[in-house]
Amino acid sequence: MEKNPSRLIEGTWFVIGITLFYLVMVLDLSTLHVGVPQSRPLIAVSVTVFVASILLLPFFYKRRKRYLDGVRQHMEGNHWVHWQYAISEWRKYEEVEWKRSRTAAFMLPFGVVAVALLLASLSGWSWNRIQLFIPMFVAFALFVGVLMYAFGRLALFRNSQTPGEVYIGKDGIYFNSKDTVWNITRANVGEVKIPKEIPITLQVRVISGAIGFGTSEVRIPIPVGREQEAREIVGKFSAKN
Repeated sequence: MEKNPSRLIEGTWFVIGITLFYLVMVLDLSTLHVGVPQSRPLIAVSVTVFVASILLLPFFYKRRKRYLDGVRQHMEGNHWVHWQYAISEWRKYEEVEWKRSRTAAFMLPFGVVAVALLLASLSGWSWNRIQLFIPMFVAFALFVGVLMYAFGRLALFRNSQTPGEVYIGKDGIYFNSKDTVWNITRANVGEVKIPKEIPITLQVRVISGAIGFGTSEVRIPIPVGREQEAREIVGKFSAKN
């Protein structure tokens, strides 16, 4: 079974954003005839990293598809429950999850700008020079943030049209081809609970790395009438851990 390359994909997109912003900034400086000879090695590295990241993305997405196909194939024959959803409850879940994540989606470009400012400082640009471009930095972050928000709304509309499904078993969770937990050496199931909220969800904490290097949370909607199954799943994961 291949390892989940989702973190590689996220990291690659982040690198693309940083290097693209840095190169745009360099282009603006050159247009204004501000010399940046000390930055040429960093420019060369940025161009190389940007091109390499673009070329690697299709490979990572193919790996992710193979990974998810393998997980689903395994889970079809090794699961405790297989939940499918009515279109109304699935749309309600998608809307709630979008409200939870939209702030982070909008603020991410500002993180990219902060890293780009650090790179500019390390490349030898003075604060006075960088200060001239702060309005451009803010405009860039706002533009990308609005763009990500718009794409998020589009994804919400698309995802809401077809109800998802989930397989849950002792080996892990396959959730609608987008959130996957797999009990392998570097990914383990942590706390599993059903918080008091609407819509009711099964929340699974995922621990990545042998010493818990990173954690994430998978929120799975519980279909109407399957609440007892969800409580049994919490018990099974608790006994397993």
